[in-house]
Amino acid sequence: MKRNNLKLYQRIQKSYRGITVTIVFLIIFVFFATAVNYVDFRDRLVEKEQQQLLTIAKSTAGHLEDFFAEKISDASVLTQIIAEDYNDELAKGDVYTSISRSLEEYLKIQNGKVFEMQYYDEKGRLIFDSIPLSGRYEKLGLAAFPTEIDSNRERIYVGDVFQISPGELAIDILADVHVPNMGNGHLRMIILIDDIYNMKVSSIQVGKKGYASVKDSTGVLIMHPKKEDIGQNVMVARKNEFPDYDWSELEALVEKQKEGEAGTGIYHSFWYQDEKRHRVKKFSAYAPAFIGEDFWVVTVSMDYKELSDLATNYFYTNIILAGVIPLLLILLMVYIFSLKKTLRFIENEQKYIEKVENLNKELARDIEERKVLESALYASKERFKQLFNAGSDLIFVLSVIDDYGRYEIVRLNDIACKRLGRERKEIVGIDFKEIIQDISKEQLEMFMDKVASGEEYIHETVLTLDEGNQVPVEIAAQIFTLEGQKMIMLMTRDITKKKLEEEQLEKNRALLIYKFRLVAMGEMIANITHQWRQPLGRLSLIISNLQDAFSHDDLSPEYFEEVVGKSRSIIQEMSAVIDDFRYFFNPIQERALFNPERQINTALEMVRDRIKIDEVDVTLESDDNYTVYGYPNQFSQVILNILNNSLDAMANIHEKQRKITICLESLLDHRIQLSIKNNGEPLPEGLETKVFDPYFSTKKDKDGTGIGLYMTKMIIETNFNGTIQMQNEAGFVVTQIIIPVDEVRDNE
Repeated sequence: MKRNNLKLYQRIQKSYRGITVTIVFLIIFVFFATAVNYVDFRDRLVEKEQQQLLTIAKSTAGHLEDFFAEKISDASVLTQIIAEDYNDELAKGDVYTSISRSLEEYLKIQNGKVFEMQYYDEKGRLIFDSIPLSGRYEKLGLAAFPTEIDSNRERIYVGDVFQISPGELAIDILADVHVPNMGNGHLRMIILIDDIYNMKVSSIQVGKKGYASVKDSTGVLIMHPKKEDIGQNVMVARKNEFPDYDWSELEALVEKQKEGEAGTGIYHSFWYQDEKRHRVKKFSAYAPAFIGEDFWVVTVSMDYKELSDLATNYFYTNIILAGVIPLLLILLMVYIFSLKKTLRFIENEQKYIEKVENLNKELARDIEERKVLESALYASKERFKQLFNAGSDLIFVLSVIDDYGRYEIVRLNDIACKRLGRERKEIVGIDFKEIIQDISKEQLEMFMDKVASGEEYIHETVLTLDEGNQVPVEIAAQIFTLEGQKMIMLMTRDITKKKLEEEQLEKNRALLIYKFRLVAMGEMIANITHQWRQPLGRLSLIISNLQDAFSHDDLSPEYFEEVVGKSRSIIQEMSAVIDDFRYFFNPIQERALFNPERQINTALEMVRDRIKIDEVDVTLESDDNYTVYGYPNQFSQVILNILNNSLDAMANIHEKQRKITICLESLLDHRIQLSIKNNGEPLPEGLETKVFDPYFSTKKDKDGTGIGLYMTKMIIETNFNGTIQMQNEAGFVVTQIIIPVDEVRDNE
C-alpha cells in the first residue's frame, strides 16, 4: 500500500516538475517574444507614421499646385475679359476704367486670396494698381514689371518669389493680354506667401509639436511657423544659430529634397517652441509642389519621442501581461487537462463557425462591391450618353466588316438622327455609303487608309439630309478597338457657313484687285500727265512761232516744213509714251524669264518727270546680271508702287537733298535682295507690320487708299514666292524684297 502511494507521489512530483519546467520555459518565451514584438511594433509604428506624413506632404503639395493652377486659370479668363472689354469700351474712350472695374471686381470675389492686381501696357508702364500708394515700390519692395520678356516663356506663367518686407514674401503670376489692333498689355497678380500659408499649410499639425513648412528648390524657407526664419536658407540659419551641432543628417536630407523627389527621413534638430532649446530626434516626410517652372518642397515633421513613448507604454503593458499569463497558465492547466476533449471539440466547432462567418463577410463584401460597380457603370453609361449626344456635330460609330467591304453603322448621336430625318432603328445596321451617296468606294477606302495610318485628314463631301436637302460637310475619323472589334468614329460637321465665308473672301479679294487696278490707272494717267507736260509745252511754242511767222509774212515753205517735222516728232514722242504705259499696265501676260534691273529702269522711266520736278537724287546699284522667272509687268508695277510711295513720303522734305537708293544684290541661297531706301518721313512707331494690311494708309486727307502696298505684298508672296517688309533704318525708310532666282516652274 505504501509502495503504491510512493509511486503515486513520484508520478505527481514528476508531473509538477514537468509543469514547472513548462511554466518557466513559457515565461522566458513570453518575455523574449514581448521584447521582439516591442522592436517590431516600434519600427512598424514609425514606418506607418512616416507614410502618413508623406501622404500629408503630397496632399499639401497637391493643394498648392491646384491653388496656382486655379489662379493661372483666373488670369487666363481675366485676359479674355480685358481684351473683350478693351474692344467694347474703345469707342467710349473709357478703356482703362473698364480694366480697373474688371480687376477690382475680381479682387472682391477673391476675398483676400489675391493681395494685389496690376495692369501694364506693352511698354511696361503701370496703367492700373489695386494699391495706389505713392512710392509703393520703395516702401513694399515690390519688383517692377519686367519690360524685356523672354520669348520662349508661356503666355501665362508664375514668377519668382520676392520679398516685400522683412519676413514677408510674395509671388506673382504674369499674363500677356493681346488686344487686336491696339497692342499688347500685361496683367500681374501678386499673392502673399503668408496668405497661401494660412489657407493651405498652417492648419497642419502632427502630434504635440509637429508642423508643416515649405522651402523653395534652393532650400530657402518661404513658409514656416517661426516668422524669423522666413527668407533664410534652412541650413545656413540652423548652423548660424547652433554652430556646435552636427547637422550632417539634416543637410543630407535637404539635398535629397532639392532633387525634386518625395520621401521620408530621420534626423536630429530642435523644436522652435521649446523655451530651452535642446537636441531632439525627429522624423519627417517631404514632397515637391511644382509651381510654374520651379518647385517648392513641402515638409511635415514630427517628434520621434512621441512614437517611442507610445511603443514603450506598449512594451510595459506587455510585460505586465507577461507576468499575469504564467499565473493564469497554472490555473488553466488543471482545467485544460480536465476539459481537453471538450476544448478540442469546442475549438473545432469554433473553427467551423469562423469559416462560415468569414465566408458570409466575403459574400457581403462581394455584394456591396457589385452594387458599387453597377452604380458606377450606370453613371458612366449616362455620362457617355450625354457626351455622345452633346454638341452640333453628327457622330457615327462604324463597325468594319472586312469580309464584305462594309462600314456598318452601329451607333449615332441624336443630332445625326434629327438632321437625317430618320429613326435610329432605320439607320443602325446599314452601310455608311448609303448615307454619303456621292463618295465612291475607292475614295472611302483611301480616306480610311489615311486615318488608319495616323495621318490627320479631313474629307469634304456633301451630306443628303431630310427632305433631300444637301449641305457641304467635312468628315474626321478616329479608329479604336472595342472588345476585339475594330471600330471607327466619324465626326461630321456642317461647313455651310465656312463655304459662304470663303466665297465672300474671294469676292472681297476680287474687289481689292479691281480697286488696285483703278488706283494703278489713276497713277498711270498722272504719270502720262507728267510725261506729256514738256512735249506739250514745246508743241505750244512751235504753234505760237508758226502763228507769229504767218502774221509777219515770214512763213516760208522751208520754215513751214521744218515746223511740221518738229511737230510730228513731238507727237510721235507722246505716242511712244502712251504705248509704253499701255504695255506696262497690260494685265494679260504669261510668266517668263526677265531681267529685274531692266524692269526697275522701266519703272523709273514711268516717273522720270516727277523725279526731275521734285529734284530727287535716284541711285541704282547692281552687282550682277540676274534672271528671275515670273511676271515682268507685275514686278515693274511693284517697283512703281514703291517709288510713288517714296516720292509721296519725301513731298514735305525741304531742308535736305531728297534721295532714293535702289540696291540689287545676290544672296548665297539662290535668291536676290532688292532694297529701296528713301530719306522721307519715317514710318510711325509700331506700324511697320501694318503698312501692308488692306485699307491701311499713313497718308493724310484721304490721299491713300490702303490698297497699293497690300497688292504689292500679295504679288511678291503669291506670284514670286518671295517676302517683303518695310522698316525705319538710320534715317531712311527701307523696303526690302527677297525673291528666288531662276525659280523652278512648278506652278505651270
